[in-house]
Amino acid sequence: HEFYYRMPTTKERVQYRAGLFERKGNKIINRVFEQQVKFGAKVVTGFRKGSLAIQGKPISSDQSDPDYREDWKELLMKGCPELLAVVGKTAFEGAEAVHGISGLEVTVGEEEELDAPLEK
Repeated sequence: HEFYYRMPTTKERVQYRAGLFERKGNKIINRVFEQQVKFGAKVVTGFRKGSLAIQGKPISSDQSDPDYREDWKELLMKGCPELLAVVGKTAFEGAEAVHGISGLEVTVGEEEELDAPLEK
């Protein structure tokens, strides 16, 4: 499946993170999947035709396509929310900074020693 989405706004990123877990008294409730679906639906802009079908007939999210379904997003919410969860996870958690882990060494590419200091 190929889905398209826009980049989340800063406000959406804050709202997404704030809603991942809910505290009720002494309990912490995991709302990760719900947030992924909810915010995935907010940022998804479409999908490649042929990725989804209803009763064997492909549907489209492109308004200029004859197989366009105006309710394509609602169909995803009801029929396969896990696809929206993947979009949400990718859009909101795709690039994470690694921090707080002592002794972790992150290397990109090969290490090389410099014979002389870098020139400005």
